[in-house]
Amino acid sequence: MSRYRTEWRNPSTHDYKLDFDEDEALLAIASVCAFAIVLLDQITEKLNFDRAKAAAPPTYSKDVTKPLAEAVAEAVLGFRYRPTAGGTSGTRAGSGTGRRSSRTP
Repeated sequence: MSRYRTEWRNPSTHDYKLDFDEDEALLAIASVCAFAIVLLDQITEKLNFDRAKAAAPPTYSKDVTKPLAEAVAEAVLGFRYRPTAGGTSGTRAGSGTGRRSSRTP
């Protein structure tokens, strides 16, 4: 048995030496902490997204018997002018430009 241990073993498997200085150890700890923080952020984001998605009403029409033209007209009417709570009259909801519209609602 001693012959195997001395002659046939792979030295790279058993003869290693771990030698870290303080800087390398601090870098390793900081890397692990940063990874843990990013992982927790992603988990939190995914859980919040799933919770918000479950609480949100469906955005599509479940009535498949309605003709396509009626469904499209209903969707277009859903995007019509709506005054905002801030009282900025003349802006179109969803345009994001903030320019005044020349048409009245």
